[in-house]
Amino acid sequence: MIQRIQSLYMLLTAVLMAFAAFKPLAHITIGSDVSDLFAYDLIYLEILVVISALLPFVMIWLFKDLLTQMRLCFAELVLLVGTQAFFIVYLKRIENGVLAQFSSADVFVNMTSPVVFPAVGIVLMLLAVMALSKDFKKINSLNRIR
Repeated sequence: MIQRIQSLYMLLTAVLMAFAAFKPLAHITIGSDVSDLFAYDLIYLEILVVISALLPFVMIWLFKDLLTQMRLCFAELVLLVGTQAFFIVYLKRIENGVLAQFSSADVFVNMTSPVVFPAVGIVLMLLAVMALSKDFKKINSLNRIR
């Protein structure tokens, strides 16, 4: 039973969040200097991203307990929404701080693709919840027949 579609959704979420932990979130260009901004630059953000990456792996191995798996999916959804909000707030604060400190025209803050990984993870977790609920309904209908 481990080859269910929700396991694939959970695995993809875990991989995306692992990439978000180690890929740069933004490139800050000041004149000719380029600096990268990572999630591990802020410890709270790194903890949130690592937990968001590890929880789907735990959920995959709880395939025999659908109710616990569904509850953990909702917990993961909350973590992903929090991570996405943290990404946006953190990057906007960095951008405003850099622009306020260097008021020249050659300052650029370019966000990279890992900023949207939590949003993609939210969609994947919602798909996993829907697949889990279908499995739960199938099991309940089989129990009624007996």
